[in-house]
Amino acid sequence: EARTITGIPGTSENGTGIHMEMTLAVSYMSQSRVSLKVKECSMKYSLQRFPADDGDSAWTPADSWLCEELQNECIEFDLTSKGIAAIFTVPTERDPIVNIKRGLVSTFVVVPKGYESVRDERLTDVLGTCKYKVWESSNGIATAILTERDVESCPDRMKDYSTILRESPEQEALFVYGSTSSEHYFTNTTDGQTILTSAKLKERQSFAPLSKDAGSALTIVEKKLTLIEETSPSTCPSKCTNETSVIFKYSPFPSPSRDPNKCHAKELIEQIAGLDKSDYSEQFTKIISE
Repeated sequence: EARTITGIPGTSENGTGIHMEMTLAVSYMSQSRVSLKVKECSMKYSLQRFPADDGDSAWTPADSWLCEELQNECIEFDLTSKGIAAIFTVPTERDPIVNIKRGLVSTFVVVPKGYESVRDERLTDVLGTCKYKVWESSNGIATAILTERDVESCPDRMKDYSTILRESPEQEALFVYGSTSSEHYFTNTTDGQTILTSAKLKERQSFAPLSKDAGSALTIVEKKLTLIEETSPSTCPSKCTNETSVIFKYSPFPSPSRDPNKCHAKELIEQIAGLDKSDYSEQFTKIISE
């Protein structure tokens, strides 16, 4: 289950929410190779109170094409103690669909090390190879792992923005990420296996041009993963021959000169990137209104 809500506190009580629910089939093909298939999927959206959903939101079902594409093909990935080493996809699958699956795969990035500790690790997930603070504890029956990810430590996070925005050092300020945290719970079986039974992840992202004091354009992302049942191992026919990285991939943009609207959008972004940081909100509103 995944939920996002985006809004601007201080300007409106409402935000835009997206809610997705999926049933995943996860199979170990070998000690490190894992196969994931989206078996069921639904998606809906709403206008709701921000940042907290009071449960009264009127959700509207979204078009089914996205879920249909997500369910078409498997994705495979190599899971190691240092994160997701690589993913394997069907060559014909579109980048936006693969990117969503990269996010699903990254839920599994945290694995028990078998000893209680507080430690720093560098793990590779959808944002790149990032610094994690990890707290692991176990009572012999179950293992709990809490993490905090230092998003500013992810070297790949801004790499592709320079392609989109035509390289300007100030444009780093456009994309400010807040805190990210997760909880993973595992069951230790009698035969020595460790099974992921549930996970919760939360991330807060802010957009700098609308950030001022306590108010900013925020997106809150929450993911929950719950083990429903264990079944006999099964895999889909292995058509996943395209080896690539788990890191989010930005599709190349055509030259702005081909499209006046895109050219204008690029100019606006460049103006926003050069705003005086002392008052993003007022200047941003002025640029947009023009």
